[in-house]
Amino acid sequence: MDALNPFKDGVPFHPALVHLPLGVSILLPGLALLATIAIWRGWVPKRTWWVIVGLQALMVVGGAMAYNTGEHEKDLVGGIVDDAPIEEHEKAAEVFMQVAAGTLVVGIAAAFASASKLAPVAHLLFTALSLVLLVLGMNAGHKGGRLVYIHDAAQAHLPENTSAGDGGGDADKKGDKGGSGEKGEDDDD
Repeated sequence: MDALNPFKDGVPFHPALVHLPLGVSILLPGLALLATIAIWRGWVPKRTWWVIVGLQALMVVGGAMAYNTGEHEKDLVGGIVDDAPIEEHEKAAEVFMQVAAGTLVVGIAAAFASASKLAPVAHLLFTALSLVLLVLGMNAGHKGGRLVYIHDAAQAHLPENTSAGDGGGDADKKGDKGGSGEKGEDDDD
């Protein structure tokens, strides 16, 4: 995955990629609702829905890329952060991706059913699912942020941790930091 990272300065590509699906998940509920109303009222052609489908596809593709780079990051961060918070973030990302893919299917069905009486129901279902995606995306992003800011996952990219070697220093650093970044744990409640 290093070949896909345009940043050769030790900064991981994963944080840059996650902003694409999260950003789309923030915008999409409102845009889907506006498109639904505009289509129902006849203000825009029914094919306008394909813009919404395209945004959802962008979310799915961006999410898949972010997920794949996250797999690479998991290997690097594993020596610094305990498994539990990594697995929580990974599980949240998996759920987000599964719902995003399902929502894409609903969006495509709504686009093809534009002449059907079921189209409004499909539009509303898509809009509701996009709200669910917003919550799921924020949850996955929050868990990722906790990895960096509470559990010190960014240490994996410090020069002393990215240099060639046996990696034995990671266990010592983990011990020096009080385990999995216990600092600030109480501040998050």
